[in-house]
Formats: sequence, C-alpha cells, structure tokens
Amino acid sequence: MTSSKFQIGDIVSWVSEAGILVGKIVDIHEMPFWLNRSRHNATQDDPHYEIACLTTGRMAYHKAGALRLERSAA
Repeated sequence: MTSSKFQIGDIVSWVSEAGILVGKIVDIHEMPFWLNRSRHNATQDDPHYEIACLTTGRMAYHKAGALRLERSAA
C-alpha cells in the first residue's frame, strides 16, 4: 500500500530557480532509480514525484515536501 500524498494527475506547484512552476504529476516513484547519473532514493514512505511542467514541458522530480497541491486529480 502506498503512502503517497499526491496522485497521478494532480496539478502541483513548486519553487525553482526560475520562480514558481506548475505541473501535472505523471508518475510516482516508490523505489530507488537513476536519472542523469544521479541516484534518487525513493521509497514507499518517501516517494519521488515525476512532474511534467505545464509551461516548459520539461520533467521535474520532487519529494512531497517541495510540492503544493493546486488541483486534485479526483
């Protein structure tokens, strides 16, 4: 059972060097994974969210603590 705070499809915002960005969660990683030669230590208790930025289309990866819910998928 997952303890994810957010769900796939949720619209979330986060603070980046470019300011506040908004995106849609497209995947939830609950196991460690590699991305651009960096290991992300995702777990079921501390998942990493894969987010498609709505303005740039780029992918971002964040923990729940860095995200703010804008609109729920439900």
